[in-house]
Parts: sequence; C-alpha cells; structure tokens
Amino acid sequence: MTKIKKFISSFPHYTRNEALILILIASAFLSVFLQAALMILLPVYMLATKQLKLALPKKKYGYLFLVFALVACLSTFLYAKDVWCGEFYLRALYLKVLSLLIILLAFDLYFFINIMTKKAFYAALKLCAALSITSFLVALVQKISGIYASADRPGRYASVFMNENYYGTVIEFVVLIATFYFVEKKSLQNRLYYAGVIVFNILGLWFCECRTAYIAVAASVLFYLFMHRRKFLWVIIFIAVVAAIAVIKNPSLLPRFDTSFEYLSYRFGIWKSALKCFADYPLIGRGYYAYSAIWAKYSDAQFYAIHSHNLYIECFLNFGIVGTFSLGGFCFYTLRDFFRAGKKAGKKNEIALCSAALCAILLHGLADTTLFWPQTGIFAALLLTCPQIFQEKAEEVP
Repeated sequence: MTKIKKFISSFPHYTRNEALILILIASAFLSVFLQAALMILLPVYMLATKQLKLALPKKKYGYLFLVFALVACLSTFLYAKDVWCGEFYLRALYLKVLSLLIILLAFDLYFFINIMTKKAFYAALKLCAALSITSFLVALVQKISGIYASADRPGRYASVFMNENYYGTVIEFVVLIATFYFVEKKSLQNRLYYAGVIVFNILGLWFCECRTAYIAVAASVLFYLFMHRRKFLWVIIFIAVVAAIAVIKNPSLLPRFDTSFEYLSYRFGIWKSALKCFADYPLIGRGYYAYSAIWAKYSDAQFYAIHSHNLYIECFLNFGIVGTFSLGGFCFYTLRDFFRAGKKAGKKNEIALCSAALCAILLHGLADTTLFWPQTGIFAALLLTCPQIFQEKAEEVP
C-alpha cells in the first residue's frame, strides 16, 4: 500500500499527456467499457488541447496500420452477417461499428505513441504492477463468492477482464514487468514488493486457469532471465526441462492440463476450417469475427467457435493477405525502430523486458487471439511501440 500511496502522491508532477497515458493504462484494470469510452473520446481531448497533429504517424510506415484498418472495415462491410454464437446473437451492425472504431483506434494509437515519454513509460509499468494486485483481489472475491465470467466455464475467474483468457494474458505482461523491477531494484523492500506482485499474479493464473498463459509466462520469464544474465543459461534450461517433464508426466499439476490433447484436437479442426475459408477469400478476408459466420459451412458444423483461436490464422481469415501484410509491416518496422533505439541507448534490461513481452505475445498467439482486445492490446502498445523512450536523456530506472 505504501508503494501505491507514493505513486498517487506523485501524480500532480506529470504533464497532462503523461497523466492521460496513466489514466488509459489504469482503465484497463477497471473496465473495458470505460477504456473503450476513453479511446472514443480521445480525439475530443486532442482537439481541445490543439494536438491533432500528434494523431498522425511520424514515420511513413505508420500509415500501414491505417491501411490495415481500412481493409478490415471494407471486408467487414462486405461480408459481415447476423449470426448466433452459442446463446449470444452477434449482429452484423455491431461488427461494422467495430470496424469503424478500429479506424479511430489507428489515430489514437499514433497519438499514444507520439506523446509517450520515458517518465510516463516507467510510471505506467509501476502502475500495472500495483493495479494487478487489485485485479487479483477481485478474482479472489469472485472465487469466494462463486462468481464466474460464464456459466459454461465454472471454476474459472476473470477478475475485471470479462474473459479468463484475457486475465491470463494480462498476467503474462505483469509478471514480466514485476520480474524486471525485481531484478532492477536493489533494496530489500522493493524486491519484496515486486516478489509479492509476482506471487499474486501466479495465484491469479490458478484462478483464471488459462493453459496458454502458463506456458507463455514460464517461457517469457525464462527468456527474460536468459537475456538479462546469460551466464545462467544452463540453469534456466535445466529448470525448464524439469518443469516440462513434471507437467507431461502428471498433467494434473496444472489446472485443465489433463485435457490438453482434447483441446489441441479441437483447435486443429478450427484452424483447418478457417484456412479453408481463407483460401476462398484470400485478398481481403471476411472481416471481423469471420469464423463465427463460417464455422458451420467449412467444418460441417463440427468445430464451433466465435474466432479461430490462433492469432496468425485469425489475421489471414479476417483481413486477408492485404490486411495481414499491412498490419505485419507496421509491426515489423515499429519493432525494428524500437529495438534499434534501445540498443543504441544501451538499455539492455529494458530490451530484455520488451523482447520477453514479444515472446509471450508470439507464443500465446499460437493458441488464442486475446491480443485483439483493448485491455490486453494496450500492453503491446506500451511495451513495443514507443522508441522515443530510449532517445531521451539516459537515466536510471525510477
């Protein structure tokens, strides 16, 4: 609590743009509806503060994200239709509105990148660590009270994230942030605090029971430790191998791992069906949440799902070659500039943190599409899109 009070007391010393960044980050730990409302209203803030120019990318490749958003909007308007998704009725109108909002999101993203500062970056990391404790407490209350995000998934708790897998994805990022600060901080008090954050979030993993998150957390933390202290490589490999063997021999050590093979079999069916549809609509895809509309036809009604449960297949199915390569190009050039700036500034530990976050994203993307959600996507924006945080005057981690 002392850490949280100290952070709150320092809030007046941030600029209004830095405060805005922290509010956006905090909203991810409160409600996706609040976060979405803030994103929709962000252009009003830009206009009121006469900062509309910052809603455009500074590099030409930045427009690739806008191309992606426009292609996704086009395919959604062409192919979206009303469908039943289990007990939920997904209307084409909602998807069309979503596609228009993603175009708005492109300008929000440019603004977020352009106003990010080193001070706001480190403050946002510490805020994520602190608020993850409140997320855990919400999940704990849900567990005690038997409140599930869905009656179809009893025993799994989503905290404030609407879906257990979103909570698991957020935990991946927070554990990495807490590990980063645990390594960076030298005082015992600080290390105990961030060790506690890690423990709370690992317990959160048991509450949400997200299988992919277990793997992503373990792999990304080991990857971070490897990049930070390569002399421990063999120790890291040994720990990873022992843990893997233990889970393989006794899958019940981790929740829901005893059904992993059934899970993979069903996922393979979904992926195969999605790829069949992509082959019929390769150029611009079928628009947002395409799988919910095509699963019955392309899987002979065997593999029901709202989406394809694979980040890469989902991109090709929804946005086709044009949209996917536009998004991929934006990501590639943004990451290139980000890591170049970090390397030039000699910020090895920050580069290790952000590389590990990218590792978690790429791994989790093999089995789910949780990154396509405001409460999780903002972490990718925070950790991987703002090279200017390395270009300011070098200083120690605050």
